[in-house]
Amino acid sequence: MSDTDGLLNAQQRKKAARKQRKRSERQAHRDLDETTSAAVEIALELAPRVAEAATPEDHDLVIDVELASESEAQFVRKRVNDALSVGEWLDDVRIWVWQAAEHHRAPQSEQGRTRGFELRMERAPRD
Repeated sequence: MSDTDGLLNAQQRKKAARKQRKRSERQAHRDLDETTSAAVEIALELAPRVAEAATPEDHDLVIDVELASESEAQFVRKRVNDALSVGEWLDDVRIWVWQAAEHHRAPQSEQGRTRGFELRMERAPRD
């Protein structure tokens, strides 16, 4: 094998690796879009229940979607808040990221138990 063959193979491997990375990134974006859409749908469904909670169990509910990281959870939280502002729910509910290391409340989902964070909706404080 000559130096030219080795260089060509290295270039081909780099090109293939770049293509694979781009495919992976596109798939990650599609997955995040699906997760965000599911979270928005769940939040809009839960908002009336949380806003008008008659029992303490309904004051704080989990938005049970699969989140890969805490930063992804923060991203989804922002998008859900955007959707709730359009639906005029932001005065009644708030979305937050529960983290085991920072909060005393128990996790409400399998993700909270295994990964230590989850997306939650709670009734906003009343004046």
